[in-house]
Amino acid sequence: MAKKKKICAGCGVHPMPGPEWINVDKYDTKHQNALYDLEMTPWPWADNSIDEMLWNHSMEHVGQDPKVFLKIMQEIYRVCCDGAIIHVNAPHIRHDEYWGDPTHCRPISADMFVLFSKKANQIFRDNNGANSCFAFLLGVDFEVVANELVLDERFAYLKDDPSWQRLATVQNNVIREIKLRIKVIKEDAD
Repeated sequence: MAKKKKICAGCGVHPMPGPEWINVDKYDTKHQNALYDLEMTPWPWADNSIDEMLWNHSMEHVGQDPKVFLKIMQEIYRVCCDGAIIHVNAPHIRHDEYWGDPTHCRPISADMFVLFSKKANQIFRDNNGANSCFAFLLGVDFEVVANELVLDERFAYLKDDPSWQRLATVQNNVIREIKLRIKVIKEDAD
């Protein structure tokens, strides 16, 4: 069996170390080992060849056109093997770090990824929900296995107080970053 690879998508000047990592960026940063625009599909990697992917503050920069973003989600699914883990770290939508960068075009949330879950899509259909069933429409299946919200340093004193989650729903800049772990599910895995 061929050894699987890992992709650091949009590595910028922070590549992942080790020969198993394919550090990808569309700009020649001198830190990537694959110069490629991830908005261009299909990607140059084989089906089921990737067992881990990292989008470290990069996914919010891609797919301003929803059609492009949906193709990216299909490509992630295609190149990843069953059980692959996708790490997505991004600025929280209600934080100045998200709004302060004019190249941020895609808010990232666990709720967004639920739309790409076959299990969730079936529940939406069973309940006559109006949710978009992208898992069924695109032939993909992802499961959110971890959703970590990182407090802004100015609110670190609240970390042991459960009220910070309520506060974060009404006040900006409480949550600085979201860290998701998403699992690829392929029923017909080899």
